[in-house]
Amino acid sequence: GLQAAILTEAAKRNLEIGDYHYVRLSYHYAEKDPQAAGAWSVALPEGEVREYAIRAAVTKWHEQDAPAAMRWIESLPESDRQIAAKGLPQAPPAQ
Repeated sequence: GLQAAILTEAAKRNLEIGDYHYVRLSYHYAEKDPQAAGAWSVALPEGEVREYAIRAAVTKWHEQDAPAAMRWIESLPESDRQIAAKGLPQAPPAQ
């Protein structure tokens, strides 16, 4: 959709991930359809926009369907798995 097109253009132009608008769009895309957002995110050019998009997709997907999110992460190449793992909830510290 439009959000994907905007974020893809942002990634192509190597815009800074700190740009609030692109961060919000990526998050909202993941919130609406995390599976599609995940597929889209790994197709983006390398860079911070891509990494944020992968993490956002994982975060929202894990909230909605943790087993499916974990299967998707396991299917990724190692470098993308490391990025995706940063989107998983952190376990609370042991006491």
